[in-house]
Amino acid sequence: TANYKYHGSVRWADGRVFLTPSDATRPMIVDHIAKTAKFIGVEEYGSLKYSGATLLPSGKIVSAASNAYQSIIWDVENQTFKKIGLSDGLDQKHKGTVLLANGKVLIVPANAARPSIIDPTDFSVTPFGPSDTMSYKYQGGVLLPDGRVLMVNATAKRPAIADPVSLTVESIGNISEDGHDKYNGGVLLPDGRIFFGTYAAKRSVVISAS
Repeated sequence: TANYKYHGSVRWADGRVFLTPSDATRPMIVDHIAKTAKFIGVEEYGSLKYSGATLLPSGKIVSAASNAYQSIIWDVENQTFKKIGLSDGLDQKHKGTVLLANGKVLIVPANAARPSIIDPTDFSVTPFGPSDTMSYKYQGGVLLPDGRVLMVNATAKRPAIADPVSLTVESIGNISEDGHDKYNGGVLLPDGRIFFGTYAAKRSVVISAS
């Protein structure tokens, strides 16, 4: 009966799909081959808890904190989880997770002031880049061929590139676009450009990050 049940999904090699709980009290595993769906883990109440689902090489899954106090690493096979990071008290802190080439995970800031990098080996969370207090800045990210991450602008006037090596964040593009909730996620195209799906914007766009 939750309003916004899940926010993010990822598929294992065996075809099962993990759904990240937003308003739902527990994650769900969907097996389309066996035609089953089951809840896992302990119940956790609250609205808009987590956002995104990134599958690690270990088979574990990282979801970013939205209204939840901390981000989380799900160990589905062992039916356990690990909460990581410190809460800044904000609602809708992050919207999206991106697996980096080194196995770490970048979490995309919405109301959080900066993007962060999660290291699943030592459970550290490292914010980086300049502080930006704009509300609901970005929604989703796209890993670029050079290892940087393009953050999709929701309320921010322009998209931004987060560099996990130099720990910098830079807005890109020569078009400044006003409005709230403009785009929601992006996809890397074969030619290296990025497609942004429209949310409240009048149309979708294709941009170059080079």
